[in-house]
Amino acid sequence: TVASEFERKTLDPGEVGDVIVQGIMESFNSGADVTVLGVKFLISGAEPTEFEDQNDDPLTQAEFNTAAQDGVTLIKVKDKDVGGVLNGIADEVEIEN
Repeated sequence: TVASEFERKTLDPGEVGDVIVQGIMESFNSGADVTVLGVKFLISGAEPTEFEDQNDDPLTQAEFNTAAQDGVTLIKVKDKDVGGVLNGIADEVEIEN
C-alpha cells in the first residue's frame, strides 16, 4: 500500500506556492537529504530543517533518524515558498500516523 498526498491551491500570477509531499520515506541521509515519492529534498541550508514526531513535537535530526525507517515510515515534507522561490530545501519534515 502506498500512501500519498498532493495539495493544490489556486495561485496568483507569479506566485509559486508551497510544495507538500507525503508518503513513505524512501531514504534519509542525515545532514544531507530525505526522499519521498521519488522527490529528494535537501535538509541543510541557511535555515535549519524542522523535524517533528507524529504528535507535532519537535525532534532533533538525530532523534528523527532514530524514529523514522526507510521504506516504512509515513512522512510529510514541506518546502515553503519564500518570496516566490522554492529552493528544494525541506523547511519541515514530519512523521505522520
